[in-house]
This record gives sequence, C-alpha cells and structure tokens, in this order.
Amino acid sequence: MSANPTSLDVIIPSFNETFRLVRAVASALAQSVPVQKIIVVDDGSTEDTLRFLRAELMTNPKTHLIELEHSGHPGVARKEGLRASTADWVAFLDADDVWLFDKIERQLNCAAETKADAVYGNAQKVENGLSEPFQPRERIPTSATVKNLLQRNFIVNSSVIARRSALISIGLYSDSPSVRGTEDYATWLRLASNHKFVGIPDATVEYHISGVSLSKIAPVSARRNAITDWMRWINTAPVPTLSKLTNLSLGALAIIGEQRNLVSLSIRAWLSKSSTPREGDRAPW
Repeated sequence: MSANPTSLDVIIPSFNETFRLVRAVASALAQSVPVQKIIVVDDGSTEDTLRFLRAELMTNPKTHLIELEHSGHPGVARKEGLRASTADWVAFLDADDVWLFDKIERQLNCAAETKADAVYGNAQKVENGLSEPFQPRERIPTSATVKNLLQRNFIVNSSVIARRSALISIGLYSDSPSVRGTEDYATWLRLASNHKFVGIPDATVEYHISGVSLSKIAPVSARRNAITDWMRWINTAPVPTLSKLTNLSLGALAIIGEQRNLVSLSIRAWLSKSSTPREGDRAPW
C-alpha cells in the first residue's frame, strides 16, 4: 500500500435506502487507504428508514448522517454533503453502488503521479443479475475535457474523486432544478473547464443499475439541460475565464444546435459546429 498524506471524505446521497446503503458504506470503510469520514445525506426518507439509518450509521465514528427535507434532487444532497466536508479530497458514492477495495488508493496514487485535481475510473456494470464492464478499457479517455464530454458522458458518478478546493471553485456541485438526473454531467463539464481531470481504464466500482435510475426515466432533453447549465455557469462564474477556455480548443467543440442562443457572443465565436450528444450512463438516484 502506498502512503498518501491526504484526507478524503465520502459523500453518499440517499432516499429510502437501507441495506443497499449499508453495503455502500461498508465498501467505503473497507478501503485499503482509510477514509476520513463518510457523509450520508438523506433526502427526506420515511421515518422508518431514518430510524434504521440512525441506528446503523451511529455505530461507527466515521459515519455521519445529514437529514434534509425531500427535494428529489441528488445534486442538492451532494452539495450539502460537500458543505459538511473538511477533507483535502472528496469521493462520490451512490447508495446502490459498491467500491472495489483499492479504489481510493489507486486514484490518489494516479492523482499524485499526474498532478490531477480529479480522477474518474471505469466500472463493472451490474444489471438484472448480470455483470459486465461498463465500457471497454480502450473507450475510457485518459482525461476528461470539455470537448470529449460534450460528445458523451463517459463518467460514472461513483467513480469520481476530486480535490475539495477544485469543487469549491466551481460552486461545489450543480443543483439547478433543470439538471435533475444529469447533475453529475453538468458538474463534470464545470470541472473539466479549468481543472485537470484524468481517468483510470480499469474498474473502480460496481455500478448497479435498477429500473428506478433517473437516466431511465429522464428525457434526452435533460442532457441538453446539463449543457445549458454549464454554458450559463461559464457566463456567470468568475472562473473559468474565456482565456482559460480557449486552451480547450473550443473551436472544435460540438454544441447542441438549439442551445446556441444561450451562449454569449464571446463564447459563440469559438464554436464551429453543432451536434446532439448521445445519451450516456445514468445519473443514479
């Protein structure tokens, strides 16, 4: 095991999850590099569920429970968890997913070697009792850029770790009502705009897909909404500036045609073509 002189908190949003959540928490506690704390953010579950969670989570000093009013928006819960974090790094984990035991160690080592601000990984997809790679190794880009993210969302939320300072610089996590179901995608676009965001081609997580995953019920337009959210953020956030974005070869970026009117004139000058991004992986809730 490599020594990683850094701290890391885990953010898990949850709604009416019990045993699957306990399984997710156990996978975080079992990491080869210990995490600092696990912050479970409950989005207004039933009282019976909350009683179960309070009893289960209070048995370990590393687990913390935040109880919110129901919003139905994973981005709201993740953002609240980030506000409660004090670690150098933050890792995202969905309540129905399971980390491989050395996920955090491999990703912190990768970040140290590449001087990255965020790291994602491949996943082992589990659906209807069947398990297979989420994507072939060769389809996992070595880094996430605005350019390749606009083509498709290839990042599984539960595979990501990021410097907390980087997340603070982009507003923590996208929680606009319009991006419910693709709030992770909107957040990755922000991160890729002015931070080094690298990938590991090997699986880091068991990525469980159920019939209630938001991407299975959200319309394709939700992905357009995520891109619209990103473009609005560009025009209002202090960073990234246009000069930083030009380093990402905006002239080659593909933007949804219907959204062009939402891009400021300064950004629009860098756009040369349009296409519709393909529907990618789910944003679980």
